Amino acid sequence: MSIMFSQELPIYAALVLLVLPLYYLYSKASCRSKNTAVLPTNWPILHMFPSFVANLHKMNDYFTLVLARSGHNFRAHGPPGTGMRFFVTCDPANIRHIFTTNYTNFPKGVEFAAIFDIMSGGIFTIDGEPARRQRTKIKSVLSSPCLVARIEAWSRDKVENNLLLFFTHMASTSTSFNMQELMSRLMFDLAAMPLFGVDPGLLSLDMPPMEAAVAMDTVMEVAYFRVVVPASCWKLMRRLNIGPERKLKAAHKVLCGFVMEMMERRKINPSSVGNGKQHEGVDIMSSFLDDPYYT
Repeated sequence: MSIMFSQELPIYAALVLLVLPLYYLYSKASCRSKNTAVLPTNWPILHMFPSFVANLHKMNDYFTLVLARSGHNFRAHGPPGTGMRFFVTCDPANIRHIFTTNYTNFPKGVEFAAIFDIMSGGIFTIDGEPARRQRTKIKSVLSSPCLVARIEAWSRDKVENNLLLFFTHMASTSTSFNMQELMSRLMFDLAAMPLFGVDPGLLSLDMPPMEAAVAMDTVMEVAYFRVVVPASCWKLMRRLNIGPERKLKAAHKVLCGFVMEMMERRKINPSSVGNGKQHEGVDIMSSFLDDPYYT
C-alpha cells in the first residue's frame, strides 16, 4: 500500500467537488424512498469515496448496515489517488485469524503508524519483534490471577459504591439523566483502573467533566478522518494546525495531562483503588514500569 502526493491530485479534487453535491442529493433521495442499506458504488476514479462522505455523519450505522448486507465482510477502496484497499469485517473467525492466530501475516505498515502517530511505539503501531514482545508482555499481564482478581473486585466495588448509589440518588430526587453518558463514565473508570491502578472518578454524584474521555473520542475520530482522506491532505492540515488536526493536538495535551495525573496519584497512594488493602504493582502500568526492558 502506497500513499503518494500525485500530480493528478488537483484533478481528483475537482472531480470530487463536482460529483459530491450530486451524489449527496441522490443519497438523500434514496434515504427517503427506502431504509435498506445500499452498498457503496465503486465509481470510476472516485471509487467509493462519495458514498463514505455522504454517510460521514452516521458512519458507524452505515458500516453496520453495509456489513449486514454484504455477509459480514466487505472490500472497500480508499480515497482517490491513494491506491488504498480496505477489508472491513465483523466476522469473529476473521478477526481472530487477523489479530491472534496469524497476526504476523498482517503487518500494520508505515502508513498505519503515521495515521496513529499519537500512539507511536505502542502495540497498535509497531511490527516485528517489538510487537511480538509487547504482545507477550500484555498477554502475561492480563492473564495474571492477581490482576484478574483485582479487576473483579474493582468492577464489583464500582457498581455497588458508585453506580447503584447514583441510581438511588436519581430516583429519590426524581432527576432525569443521560444513560449513555452514565455508561460512558462507568466504562471509562473500569478501563482506567486496571491500567493505572487508580480510579479516575468520572462516575460520581458530582459528575465531573469528561475531558479525558472526550479526548479519546477525538483521537479515534481524527484517526478515522486520516484513513478516509489522502495523506497529503491531513498532513497539510497538521502543518497549518487547522480542522481535525487542531482538535487532535488539543486532545493529545488533555490525555498527556490525564496520564500524568493518574501516575502521580498512583505514586502518592498505591492502594487508592479497592478496600484499603495494599495492592502495589497490581496494574498494567506498574507491570511495564517494573520491567527493565521498558524502563
